[in-house]
Amino acid sequence: MTDKVLHKGKFVELRVKEVGNSSYEYSHENRCDGQIVAFLPFHYEKGFLLRHEITPCWGESDSGYHINSFTGGWEQDKHDTPIDAVIDELREEAGIILSSEDSILTLGTCRGAKSCDSLYHLFAVDLNKGYVQNEPQADSELEAQEHCCWYENSLDWIRE
Repeated sequence: MTDKVLHKGKFVELRVKEVGNSSYEYSHENRCDGQIVAFLPFHYEKGFLLRHEITPCWGESDSGYHINSFTGGWEQDKHDTPIDAVIDELREEAGIILSSEDSILTLGTCRGAKSCDSLYHLFAVDLNKGYVQNEPQADSELEAQEHCCWYENSLDWIRE
């Protein structure tokens, strides 16, 4: 039996699956068929690069931003591999153009939450191997208000 779509938005669907005598609701990222890349760029001297993003579903924060890793959809009509999606997201959100794909370390996959069917492709990006810094190329009005920040100590971001 096919899962029933309760609501379909531009990026996300709310679906329900019948499981025995009960039903199970979950979200599905339809723009990328549930295939997400998540990555953390790092540099030995600068630390970790994280995103300050506006995320309304997480509520208000004191600064208006929430600290996030980099994420994006692996849109298979646009990207041949998840690594291609990482390269695009890094350029778009941080303005970083890598010197080599060898900078991207594959960490595997995982599921993020029971309420979502997305598969996360996890990566670390070693910026010590070289990159060019340009201006970010935001693809939405909301993303244009967001920014990246280096954290020298991996615990600094927890305190914000």
